[in-house]
Amino acid sequence: MGDFQVRFVGVLGALLLLTGPTGALAAGDTVVMYLSDQNLDAILRIEDLNDDGDTLDAGEVYDQLGFNLDNFGTMTYNPYTDEMYTGGTYSIGQALLLSLYDTNGNGVIEPLTEIRVLWDQNSGTDTNYIDEPRDLYFLSDGSVLWVDQLYDQALRLVDANADGDLGETFIVYNADLAQAAGQPVADRPQTIVGIVLPTTGDVSCNGFINGFDIDAFVLALSDPDACALAYPDCDITRADINGDGDVNGFDIDPFVLLLSGGK
Repeated sequence: MGDFQVRFVGVLGALLLLTGPTGALAAGDTVVMYLSDQNLDAILRIEDLNDDGDTLDAGEVYDQLGFNLDNFGTMTYNPYTDEMYTGGTYSIGQALLLSLYDTNGNGVIEPLTEIRVLWDQNSGTDTNYIDEPRDLYFLSDGSVLWVDQLYDQALRLVDANADGDLGETFIVYNADLAQAAGQPVADRPQTIVGIVLPTTGDVSCNGFINGFDIDAFVLALSDPDACALAYPDCDITRADINGDGDVNGFDIDPFVLLLSGGK
């Protein structure tokens, strides 16, 4: 997965229950607002259509989703994909993470064609139930950190197999496990921030050391300039596997060893 730092903010020793609006985004030059509401179980689209300074007129506020999803968490903009993300639980009690993207550019999110499920609670190899989703944080490697305030945990959602969804799930913090290990325990965490740290061998910067790094490693050896163009957000020194300060043929054997699971 690569190395990363995680910071979270919670409420220690006290009960905090959020009600009402849990997140809002403003989009476009004309300021179209999307408001996720926990009590109404809705994403509201808000726009001052007649430029009178308020949004109290007919048609200026309406339910954007149009289907049953409740207990919304924070609505967040993903700058890496230009999508809006929000999470909640479906009527059958299954947690979902949704992507909303105006693909046709008409200023309206079409529920049937422009909303897709990125993740559900049955995704991945290390899943756990999530009931009160809160903050989302987007890491530069494409993965997403997600906080659940009911089960006092944080998940990392990853597209490890490059299939376009976040179907691989890892629990990065859980209060019960932390307590059993003698670590500080968070009670109803709300906010999370993460920083991806450079990892030697992860030459493609996908958060893993695997077969997707082979082409990037070969390119780093043969044409560093082309590698920088192909992977602009990835430091080429990740290909310096033996740590001698150079990216060259001496890094090949240790790179093969890394791929095979060696040290």
